[in-house]
Amino acid sequence: MAEYEISDTTPKTGEYVCTSCGEMTEFERDDDFSICSSCEDDNGKWVFAVAEDDEDKKEEDEFGDE
Repeated sequence: MAEYEISDTTPKTGEYVCTSCGEMTEFERDDDFSICSSCEDDNGKWVFAVAEDDEDKKEEDEFGDE
């Protein structure tokens, strides 16, 4: 699992988890990762959790075509 440091560029839009505290934060593709607003650990890293497209697909699977 890839870890991203503060100021690395976000590879894709989605939710990322702070490895220091577990806080989930959404980042847009090509934005820079920032310090976690929850724990403010300036040595913290981010790991990918859920892509925006994955969430949309999950909702479609759960609810079907309406």
